[in-house]
Amino acid sequence: MELWDICTLGVAILSIFLSLISLYLQFKKGKLVISKIKCIGIIIESTLEIKYRSLICVMPILFYNTGNGYIGISDVRLKMNLNGHQYFPKFNQFVVNLGFDQNGSPKLPDVIDWAHQLIISPKNSILHYIQFYLREDRHVFDKIELDSRLEFDLEVKTSSNSRFRSYQKFKLKYENESQSNYSKYNLYEIEHIK
Repeated sequence: MELWDICTLGVAILSIFLSLISLYLQFKKGKLVISKIKCIGIIIESTLEIKYRSLICVMPILFYNTGNGYIGISDVRLKMNLNGHQYFPKFNQFVVNLGFDQNGSPKLPDVIDWAHQLIISPKNSILHYIQFYLREDRHVFDKIELDSRLEFDLEVKTSSNSRFRSYQKFKLKYENESQSNYSKYNLYEIEHIK
């Protein structure tokens, strides 16, 4: 074999190797990344019903797809730990923002759409303000006293996985400033749990 034949063979092997690497990178499956959430809006509502109260949480969530394929998000849930019990506020609606009135005071934001699945394009990110809703017996919310610490776990189910996976855990100190059964919507900074 001559030197020219060896060089040609080397270039052919190298081009096949590079083609295989580029195919792998083209179809490489990425992972879902959720940026750290900085704040959350919360209201615990009292209704005219004697038996039930409602919790509404609004949070901005930035989803990022690191790969070259599409990622489908089939469900998002918020797990709330309260006095040793777990509650699951449901992914209810997409809202405009965290919610402010004309004076800059917090208020429940306007609804854009009801909850549905999300598709994230390759190497792309999307920001959604998501509202979670929980309606439980009144005694559950009576346990949340003034300056109570609430713990949350943000979980996501993707189309490629049938189970929920935890993405962030955080806690906050809930303060019912109104001192009555009718809490007002408030924004809270959160502290992440490692």
